Amino acid sequence: MKSSSSWRAWPLVAFEVFVFPGHFVSAILGIVMIVGGLVMTFVPKEPGGMPGVLPSFEGTYAALRTGAVVVVGGLACSLLLWMWISRFLPRFAVS
Repeated sequence: MKSSSSWRAWPLVAFEVFVFPGHFVSAILGIVMIVGGLVMTFVPKEPGGMPGVLPSFEGTYAALRTGAVVVVGGLACSLLLWMWISRFLPRFAVS
């Protein structure tokens, strides 16, 4: 099943290329949206809550904190792994 939200990124890419070339405004907004989306995958839907409204249950805030910790921890671990591996990559032979 194809994701219905994948087509929504193309107008942002076109906006970045034709309106703000080289300004990275759209790129920064896109990164913030991706990280926010990753964090929000940990948050369940509140019963009776409307989308876009601030959460009202403590469990929702706990899930939000958990998601933020996991995403930031994953980003930090990948950054550290990248720095560690980059020390060894120039020594590998390229065939």
